[in-house]
Amino acid sequence: MSVADYFEDYARRVEEVSATGVVADEKIEFDHRSETIGVVRGRLTFIDGSLLSLMEFVDTRIADPRVTYSYHYQTMDGSQVFRYDNALHRPALGYRHHRHAGATIREAAGPLIQDVLLEIVARFA
Repeated sequence: MSVADYFEDYARRVEEVSATGVVADEKIEFDHRSETIGVVRGRLTFIDGSLLSLMEFVDTRIADPRVTYSYHYQTMDGSQVFRYDNALHRPALGYRHHRHAGATIREAAGPLIQDVLLEIVARFA
């Protein structure tokens, strides 16, 4: 898969959520570094003022192309609701993919953008 294909799929998944009416504003940037490497950065503001900041560094030559990722969701006043990422911690957590919720960090399956968006949309149901 090329990075262009990955970005096209990514944009489609974001658009599917935007079409539900819960997204008030979206700004997504796709940076093509090569045929197989790129960076996605963006912010989605939801109708209640909450915000998702996202970043993925991708290399589509590997099985899970997300070399690094971060999905940070917060309320309108800036309070963290959750954050998924695969950043290394010191001291080591003992696992790579994890979820922050307040002061709690727990192991989590590395969610894809569509999983994160579905988790947020469910809050509006």
